[in-house]
Amino acid sequence: MNSAAVKQFPQPGDLQDGRLNSTIARLRARERVLNTHQPTRQLLDEHGVSRRLSVSVNTLRYWRACGDGPDYIKLGRLVRYDAVALEKFILRNLRVSKARATMEEKRVAL
Repeated sequence: MNSAAVKQFPQPGDLQDGRLNSTIARLRARERVLNTHQPTRQLLDEHGVSRRLSVSVNTLRYWRACGDGPDYIKLGRLVRYDAVALEKFILRNLRVSKARATMEEKRVAL
């Protein structure tokens, strides 16, 4: 018999090493996903948000009940506000005075 024609069957140790290598590869991939740096959110409580917006805590509670106000996170009974979402809420509610808007329109028209 020709030795080149003889098929090489995997040995029991080889098969386990293959499984081990694939398991290690999966664990390393999972570790890379878990280790990606995601900045932690800064969560503010109702009192901090009420001071920042100069409104009462009851106003924040009313806004939540009506669906108005900044987005919030509910953790059981705790209510927290994401600092980034709060900034977006402030920017969404930014208004330009009527007099300034009229002046801008006149200047653009010329």
